Amino acid sequence: MYIKNDSINNFNISIFSCLLIKFVINSIMFLCEKTFINDINTIINKSSGLLGICGKSDMRDCRAGQAENDKECILALQMYVDRIVSYIARYYFELEGCDALVFTAGVGENNSATRKEVVDKLKFLGVT
Repeated sequence: MYIKNDSINNFNISIFSCLLIKFVINSIMFLCEKTFINDINTIINKSSGLLGICGKSDMRDCRAGQAENDKECILALQMYVDRIVSYIARYYFELEGCDALVFTAGVGENNSATRKEVVDKLKFLGVT
């Protein structure tokens, strides 16, 4: 007899979620103690992402840095692609599959390298 052990998996996920939420709250509280509210908004919404990791906010500059073997640009691009793959994979499993994968905006219009990297990482789902 097979028993699906969702209660243990859900318990582990809820512990991880609580720890993650606690970390985020503590990080924001730390920022509140050290900076002004307007500065926190700028840090979270303007100075993070690619800019916070490699110092470049333009994808073309990040790709140029990657070509020059800039470790921070390489890391930023890997994290960027991994985040896209993570979202697609989660939706894929939540929706129990998909009929098409469409890239829009900057990735869809201007970034064939990122599209290729994402699709390569999703091959295990049958994405080509």
